Amino acid sequence: MLKFIIVCFYVMIVGIISIPQYIHVNIVGMKDPVKKIELSQMYVRRYFKFLLATCNIKVVATGMENVPKDEAVLFVANHRGFFDIISTYATIPVRVGFVAKKEIKKVPSLGVWMKYLKCLFLDRKDKRASMKTILDAIENVKSGQSMFIMPEGTRSKTPDMLPFKKGSFKIADKANAKVVPVGIVNSDEVFEKHFPRITSGTIYVHYGKPIDLPNMTKEERGNVHIVAQQAVQEILDKIKADI
Repeated sequence: MLKFIIVCFYVMIVGIISIPQYIHVNIVGMKDPVKKIELSQMYVRRYFKFLLATCNIKVVATGMENVPKDEAVLFVANHRGFFDIISTYATIPVRVGFVAKKEIKKVPSLGVWMKYLKCLFLDRKDKRASMKTILDAIENVKSGQSMFIMPEGTRSKTPDMLPFKKGSFKIADKANAKVVPVGIVNSDEVFEKHFPRITSGTIYVHYGKPIDLPNMTKEERGNVHIVAQQAVQEILDKIKADI
């Protein structure tokens, strides 16, 4: 419980000390929009790494060599909890924006930084708004900004993944981008399973080899959500076997 209180206090402090950084990245962004995103991600990575250290949470990230550095891709992962975004932003080696549920936009400071990172917020109850979010994500990838989405649509409360939603993969299909499967293990163990307490622990993140969607046939593209889920499952199985 003490850690949860510390995190709440930390969020408030970050909101205050972020003000000059907001000004900094916006001034830079007037001349160089890409540099604005890169600076924002640098600040966010620092904040998240400090938060993880404060909570005595270790992130073991592997497979970074599999992430393409010279092209925008769609990252897809299983969804275990709130620390999914924190653990991936603390480790991901490229510029990326998340497609996240709209409620995260209301988190003080985090919502602002995510906007600067070209993250998009999904309203699952509004189909029209959801479609616009997907279209915006497609444009982001086309313009060179990688995107990250959890295709289950919501957090699985069992050890098994929920089926990946086919619509999430329109982002990669329409942008003609590769899909990078990501497996996340134990992020729910440090928070959701002990809510409101935050417990010490280790989160495992592995970035898998890209799925070469641009070279798939039309039929194969139609089943890419199945291929991607199988790839994520294989990653999860390997992580669990190794720990």
